Amino acid sequence: MRIFFFFLLTLSLSVAKSQSIIEDSVFFKHANAYRTYKVWLPNDYDSTKNYHSIYCLDASLLFNLLTANVELYSDPFVAKMPPTIVVGLYFDHRNEDMDIDWNKGELGQQGIAFMDLVKNELVPKVEANYTTTSYRSIMGHSNSSSFIEFFMWNEPELFQGFLGMSQFQLEGDGERFCQLNPTTEKPVDYVFVSAKEDAEYRLESGYAHEQILDSCQVTNFNFEHIVLDKADHLTMVATGIPLGLEELYKSYRFELFPDSLLTLMLKEQPNPTQLMDSLIDLRVGKYDVEADFSFDDLNQYYNLFVLLKDSIGISAATQKYEAMFQDSSEFFYEAQHLEMMGAYHAAEKSYLRHLDYYCCPGYWSYMRLIMLYEYYLKDVKEAMNYCLMGYDEIGDAEFLNRMKKLILKAEKDQKKGLDLLENHLNKSDHKREAELICIKLIEIYEELGNVKKTRQFQRKLEENTKD
Repeated sequence: MRIFFFFLLTLSLSVAKSQSIIEDSVFFKHANAYRTYKVWLPNDYDSTKNYHSIYCLDASLLFNLLTANVELYSDPFVAKMPPTIVVGLYFDHRNEDMDIDWNKGELGQQGIAFMDLVKNELVPKVEANYTTTSYRSIMGHSNSSSFIEFFMWNEPELFQGFLGMSQFQLEGDGERFCQLNPTTEKPVDYVFVSAKEDAEYRLESGYAHEQILDSCQVTNFNFEHIVLDKADHLTMVATGIPLGLEELYKSYRFELFPDSLLTLMLKEQPNPTQLMDSLIDLRVGKYDVEADFSFDDLNQYYNLFVLLKDSIGISAATQKYEAMFQDSSEFFYEAQHLEMMGAYHAAEKSYLRHLDYYCCPGYWSYMRLIMLYEYYLKDVKEAMNYCLMGYDEIGDAEFLNRMKKLILKAEKDQKKGLDLLENHLNKSDHKREAELICIKLIEIYEELGNVKKTRQFQRKLEENTKD
């Protein structure tokens, strides 16, 4: 299932209005001053659920971009990273707080104290106020990308995910990386981003990091070096954050299974809901969060029901028309699997949401809803209404043929259907459309044996043709 541009645009535009951002501070005893931090919560934050946390240094540059990307990637329909909160820590005196001795490759007293502030003040305060898991990530840019590595070396239990951009090679990096010994319970994921238009020494540092980590081959340590072709020291942030997040949380996704394998799985676990839940659980163990269904999961879920229940080939027909008309949205697929489950009123709502939401509905957008009203909800009047709506929107004469069948089959709603069709004819200002509706009315009245009406519309057709 595809994630559509319109969904992404709507989601990105909603970021600002749906964010919940709380500003607070922690006291930095070493500097005898407070340091500001902000906590971003997803719009559906629920204190009864666990959330992964990302701590962001250089928040004045990174925080807004990071939260916008986290909102997208952690959205349950996208689900490329776990449900997450973001903590942005602001420097008042950036380089003094980190206090990196670039010649020795070590931290000075204030840098050590600042690490202690994060470990013993910031993280406990955040976790006392919000429900978080023990899996945490930390992110930095430029000098702070080097600073976060000291947590990896000196505080191995604090963070398990690291995202650095424009890092700088420090004296002793090789020895410290090779001495890492992450546990199987808490493996480390490290992604670092370089840019070809950044300062040359920083690009070279990225390649040096890669060579060191390749040579060390640390157990339970995963790393990835992303190199951006067209970005400099600052512009790399706009691209580096989303690419870095995708790579850092790639283990959160699981591969979708082919239908042949699903069939075998269903023999072991014949309940599709339980089987799908078990597949979703594959992604949550590492992060200790509750996962939601994504677009892809929903499509997979629908396939399970198709395998079990679609004996008349509805799915194959739908897929054919989807390919032709690009007739798809998450609500359309949701409606189909609800219909397969027999939840017909819920399916109706999803089909209607699809029509309201999707930019360019196609043939099946209307026809599946018409069929739902006709066969399952037994609401012939609504089926007729959507026949005419579908004809107006798509211009396919098959909607008029469907309307004819509904009218001829109807008992108490036959007159209602004929009135709808005649009113539609009277309102039509398009000659060809009027002719088609007139022909359909003639066919219907002939089959009903109504000679007077048949002749009336034959004359109307002749007049329309002459005009």
